[in-house]
Amino acid sequence: MEPTLSEMVEHDLDLLRKGERDKAFFDLIEASPEILPLLVMAFAAEKDPKVRMTLVEVIGEHRVREAIPFLTRALDDDDHRVWKAALDALVTVG
Repeated sequence: MEPTLSEMVEHDLDLLRKGERDKAFFDLIEASPEILPLLVMAFAAEKDPKVRMTLVEVIGEHRVREAIPFLTRALDDDDHRVWKAALDALVTVG
C-alpha cells in the first residue's frame, strides 16, 4: 500500500532530522504538488533551521506560483540559510 502524503512528509522529515537530506529532498520534489500545504505546515512547526531551509528549497523546486506568498513570508526567517533559500526559490518561481 502506497503511503499517504502526510505519512510521506513525516517519514522525510525524520530523514532530514537524521541528516539524510538527499533521499528526503528527492522524495519530496518528486511528490505531487498536493504535498505543498503539508510542507508549509511542517515548516511552521519545525525548529531546526536546516530542515526549514530544505523545506523551502523543496517548495521552490515545485515551481508553482501558489508558493509565492509562503516564500515571501520565509524571507523573514531569522536564519540566513532559510531566507536565502526563500529568495533563491522566489527567483526560480518567478
